[in-house]
Amino acid sequence: MAMSLKWSNVLTPKAQKVINMRRDKPRFLHAVTWAHDDMCEINADKKYVVNLATHTCSCWGWQVSGLLCSHLIAAIDHRHEEVTEFCGFYFTVQMFCRTYSLPFNPMPEALELSMIVYTIVMPPTAR
Repeated sequence: MAMSLKWSNVLTPKAQKVINMRRDKPRFLHAVTWAHDDMCEINADKKYVVNLATHTCSCWGWQVSGLLCSHLIAAIDHRHEEVTEFCGFYFTVQMFCRTYSLPFNPMPEALELSMIVYTIVMPPTAR
């Protein structure tokens, strides 16, 4: 928790590192074609459709991880917007601090589960 007080970015350092890596890698390999305000087509190794309004990309990287894929970064950079506005809230320093604001105790090495009777669980019978 104390280390997060030193962070000056909106995103956590690990999330920012991933975003920077995805931004630098294909910087000149993407051609952006806008269909309308929030939807565009990214031509890279294949064609990808990015919709900023619904937070979707046809590569599914954004939907699965919550972090921006390189196609989305290309679209956001093309519009000269801030990429941190499109990242999931859970990757922000604010959410990190909120998550670890309350103390929690570690689990003991061995748990005593005396109330549970140990039985062998058999699979269901096949038909």
